Parts: sequence; C-alpha cells; structure tokens
Amino acid sequence: MEAYRTIYSEASVELIIRKSRFIGQCIPVSNESSAKEALESIKKKYWNASHNPFAYSLRQPIKTARYSDDGEPAGTAGLPILKVINNRGLFDLIVVVTRYFGGVLLGAGGLVRAYALAAGAALDEAGLVEMKPCERLKAKMSYSEYAALEALIKTEAALINAEFGEGVSVEVSIPKEKSAAFIELLLERTDGRVKALPISDCLGAFRLN
Repeated sequence: MEAYRTIYSEASVELIIRKSRFIGQCIPVSNESSAKEALESIKKKYWNASHNPFAYSLRQPIKTARYSDDGEPAGTAGLPILKVINNRGLFDLIVVVTRYFGGVLLGAGGLVRAYALAAGAALDEAGLVEMKPCERLKAKMSYSEYAALEALIKTEAALINAEFGEGVSVEVSIPKEKSAAFIELLLERTDGRVKALPISDCLGAFRLN
C-alpha cells in the first residue's frame, strides 16, 4: 500500500465570472466506471448547461488521467482542471465544472483562469486527506480500562469500532510507523493488561485541511 492524497468529501461551489455561471464539483471515485457514472449524473442534473468539462485522476489498476473540454476551445477547460488536480497531487476523484454562458466572451486566457478557479474552489470546499498505510489493531479491556483509555485511543488512533459486552472490544487504525509505540503505550498505561494485536493492513484517512 502506498500513501496518496485525495478529497475528504464531495463538494460543489458556484462562481459568477463576467456573467457566466461556473459550478465547480468534485466527487471521490475509485475507477473509470464510477468516474463516468458521476459525470453522467452531473450532466443529467445540469442538462441545459452550456458545457460540462471535466478531469479525473485514478490510481488503480494503473495511474490514469483523462479530461474533456466538452465543446469549449481546445485546452481551455478540461486541461486546466486536470492541472489543478495534478498540482495538488490528488488521485481517485473527478472534477466537473459546469458552465452556463452569460453572454460575455472570456477569451482563451479568461476561460483557462475561470475553469481553474472553479476547480480549485471546489477542492478547497471538499477538503483534502492523505491516505496512509495503517495497521488495524484489536484490543480487549474492562469497562474501567476503556474509560481510562478512551481519550488516548481517540487521540492517538482512529477508532473504527467498539463493542460492549462482558468487557469492551475495540478496533482502531493507526499509521504503521506509530503502531509499535501505541501498543507499548497501552501496555504501560494498564500494567500490561491491555494488549493490542494487529489484525490487518489498511489505509487510513488523515485530514490535511
């Protein structure tokens, strides 16, 4: 597993630039099929728009990037959107900027700036995360131990699940480079009674903004 950056959530931002309405939208996707589905959904929603240029960037099965100007002059819409994605080092997302023409011609340079601005605004609204290789750990403890450790667990790791029965069973994910220290910390805080055991590798999301 390799670390990579992507968006935290879907987002949509609307800008008015020289009377044209630009709607920047970004959506998490995992493959070309889901990217195309997201694009078709937006085209259906804004069926009467002048243009719906887009760009997407994927990691799997191989790194793939595609874009379209959707009727705008070549190189003035899809490529500027893709450059915004690439400049932020993002993968597994599609960005679509819907335009409703407002009657004022922007020129090639104006279009490039407008589409890049709308794409960037959508990414800012979505927020960014870094997906890091993590270890998924499981630990069993008493209710009193959970009460004493809860703040530590939620601060140092990402709590995935907590089951409450005769005792408490928790599953967390934590960056691999911090896993050994976290396991040792639980042992220290409980005089060796709570031992977290690795159960699988995973990718964890960590907010960048």
